[in-house]
Amino acid sequence: MIQLVLHRFSSLVFKKIHSSQMAQIQRATLTLMTGLLLENGISFFKSLLIARYYGTSGEFDAYVLSLTPYLFLFGMISGAIHAAMIPRYLKWQETFEIETAVDRLASFTIWLLGVLVCISVALWTGSKFISISLGQGFTPSQLALTTSLLKISIGLFVLSVLINLGIALLQAHHRFFFSALVPVVGGIISLGYLLLFRQQGIFSLLWGMITAAFVEIALIAFGLRSLFPKRWPRLALLNIEFLSIGRTMTPLLLSASFGHLNVAIDQMMASTLPTGSIASLHYAIRLHNLSTQMFIMMTSSAVFPFFAKQVAAGEFAALKKTFLLTIARLLFILFPVVLIIIFGGEWLVKQTFERGAFSGESTVATANAWIAYSIGLPIQAVGILTARIYNALQRNTILTWVSGISIGVNILLNRIFMSYWGHVGIAMSTSAVYTMVTIALVYHLYRHLWNTATAGSRN
Repeated sequence: MIQLVLHRFSSLVFKKIHSSQMAQIQRATLTLMTGLLLENGISFFKSLLIARYYGTSGEFDAYVLSLTPYLFLFGMISGAIHAAMIPRYLKWQETFEIETAVDRLASFTIWLLGVLVCISVALWTGSKFISISLGQGFTPSQLALTTSLLKISIGLFVLSVLINLGIALLQAHHRFFFSALVPVVGGIISLGYLLLFRQQGIFSLLWGMITAAFVEIALIAFGLRSLFPKRWPRLALLNIEFLSIGRTMTPLLLSASFGHLNVAIDQMMASTLPTGSIASLHYAIRLHNLSTQMFIMMTSSAVFPFFAKQVAAGEFAALKKTFLLTIARLLFILFPVVLIIIFGGEWLVKQTFERGAFSGESTVATANAWIAYSIGLPIQAVGILTARIYNALQRNTILTWVSGISIGVNILLNRIFMSYWGHVGIAMSTSAVYTMVTIALVYHLYRHLWNTATAGSRN
């Protein structure tokens, strides 16, 4: 039954596209959707347990805020790796023998590990200062708990970046089954840890994710074992091409940092609101992410390698067709989803979460924020797929400029909307920022990049 539903959705997204390349996208989409459905199901059940144990308490506020540096840095680095490093690795494979491509990949990984170590040391040293800066409305006990949790999350940050690189490599080699399996297994391990070691309190959430990360790395190594030469790589740490990769990644890092900085700003500003505001936003975002990951991120991950190949081959007419048809099919799915959330969101939250420490007040606070986030779901889909086109065209500077401007808009709208609607105003501000960013990206894409790219291909 699950496979039938997923097949129907992927057929809707890629309907009337008969090329072999689009058939591959549909199969990859189906595989990733299956994995995401299982992963989100496990994550959702875990969220039910967390809501039952901790509700919208101040302790859970501290936990959510402690993950802000981890999510900020992980999102920034992992996004840059996927958008800049993987296209370069695919180019190496086409230009050189597989041994040379692997040697350069290993050298890049060594540099990446060095950067991660430096960041980890800085986070550990400044953990108390970071906690005080983020939790401006927290009590001393909440700040102490936030600091302790933040230190533990440093290990999770390093492991997560390596896992992301591994999954990106699996997808680059079209090993979509393994890339879908890894987070599912990790979710099971994390959930099991929470059930078995609940006596550790809020710390069990982090230790469970770290345990799961080690298992995921082992699975990735198993999935990649047959793809690489059976020898130790020859490192070339001073390869001049790494400077080019660095230049390509810089605007991506800046762009991603701006996007995740908005999330940090939202949580920092929510810490000045009544207790439970951060937790309510967290639950709302988790619900929102069910739709985002299942429909938007899954599709963008599956279609991006094909965007990149079409750009490399100069097939810009095919690229434009793939882009527009993918958006059309996604919007066909997303508009009904938004209507269901608007009219049934509170009932769904009540039936799902309202037990244990999760009260009726928590239900209303979470549902209203979820609705505010979901209003921007269709425009978010367009924006993410448009950003993938910029990544494929290696025109990432505009992403940096637009994302940078969005920070100021987000802060301004947060302050205005918070004064009327509290934490729900923060969610409304996020939807408004998505709209602004998407309009700017689509306008620039059609006004400049399509014509420039097409002219370049003719030359």
